[in-house]
Amino acid sequence: ILLKLVRDCLAMSLTARRSSLVAVLSSNCVRGVTTPSWTAVAARAPPSLPELLVSRRERLFGGAEAELIFWRDDAAWCPFCEITWLVLETMALPYAIKTVPLRRYLLPGEQKDAAYTAMVGGAGVVPGVQFRSSSGGFGAAEQGLEHILSELWRRYPSRFPAGDAATRAAICGGDGSLSKRQPDGLWAQLGQARRAYEACAGACSAEPRVLAPLSVALERLDALLVEVEEGARAGADGGPFLGGSSAPSVSDLMLLPFLERAAGVVPYFFGQAALASMRFARVERYLNAARARSPAYAALCSDATTLARTNLRYARGAAGRGGLTVDARAAAVIDATDEATRDAWAAAASNEERREAAARLVANRVGVRAFACRARAAERTKSAQWAAAAEVQEVEGLQAVDEALRVVASLLLAAPAHDGSDDGCIHSLAQEAADALLAAHGDARCRGAAEVLEALSL
Repeated sequence: ILLKLVRDCLAMSLTARRSSLVAVLSSNCVRGVTTPSWTAVAARAPPSLPELLVSRRERLFGGAEAELIFWRDDAAWCPFCEITWLVLETMALPYAIKTVPLRRYLLPGEQKDAAYTAMVGGAGVVPGVQFRSSSGGFGAAEQGLEHILSELWRRYPSRFPAGDAATRAAICGGDGSLSKRQPDGLWAQLGQARRAYEACAGACSAEPRVLAPLSVALERLDALLVEVEEGARAGADGGPFLGGSSAPSVSDLMLLPFLERAAGVVPYFFGQAALASMRFARVERYLNAARARSPAYAALCSDATTLARTNLRYARGAAGRGGLTVDARAAAVIDATDEATRDAWAAAASNEERREAAARLVANRVGVRAFACRARAAERTKSAQWAAAAEVQEVEGLQAVDEALRVVASLLLAAPAHDGSDDGCIHSLAQEAADALLAAHGDARCRGAAEVLEALSL
């Protein structure tokens, strides 16, 4: 949100359209917050940070060594990797993690891990799992989600979250054995529906009729969730997960990543009314309950902005084939580019969250700046591949970008009061900093910095 704010302030400075309200607020706020050094910002940030699950490279759960190696995508966006990951976390099975980048997000000159492609082929498709062999090493990577889940169940039956047979049969199809994808399973139906609405899965049309498979699948899921909610109202000793369970089973863990994508992606491309016309209200409650009751899902689930915007690169190609376009009104809310949503998100952020965000920006400032510049270059080219490294270096004034990021970090640490009474001061300080950047670096470099912040904020 503060990236957007500083970007907006730079735009105001560039166009000399500074509002009278900002000018009045400036006279009532402490001046001098412009571009403190990274050292000064770091001194005010939390000295240590909690380790995020997505950053871990090993999860032993008290064990002496990993039982398997889990290969996933670098960015943790792949829904099939997320399902595998959720199952491993639920099983508390000691595992190590290795990553490979998704093909469309390879950097210039970057290659997928040679050891992995040697096992599974040049495409390097994930997820993959290497189980520890009797010799103590690890075998070749197993692929295919259903096969991986079946192997986990076969090798660790007491740990595997199989759930009840009836629910598993409804979700997985057939007899619920997980051995292969069954077309009568709800999970297979959701996967088929995803190919109609998610560009990265092959969707190429924004016509409402393509959502029919999703509507059918959601109606079927709604019937299962009715049973869960009715059981809870009747006082059954259960929980919010399928079958009334208090903990997620493999059936839940297979559905949740697909449902969170529907919640973010469908409105972004088909409008806010699209899901409202389907039986999605219980699904939304189900997703919220999963975030509240499953620590693993809370740590690994994504947000609507990320899920929607990871489809843009694919959607541009689809637009040429049939017309997958963004719904501007829904996108403004999901991206928080409209002022009301932006302010609501900022108000909802706690001081602790702001301070943690500042500390993470300080700790990884070089990587963040490089990523932001690449994102801005890619946005300019609209190409299917990242812009060449040479183009990244042509961003006008990397120093201006660096200083703009320092302003963002400093503003994160200048958190407003919980009642929002300091929000105007934060806006004013951002505008002062933007004016100072413009005076120091000039129009062209500040325009480039504003574009970089725009790319990074989205």
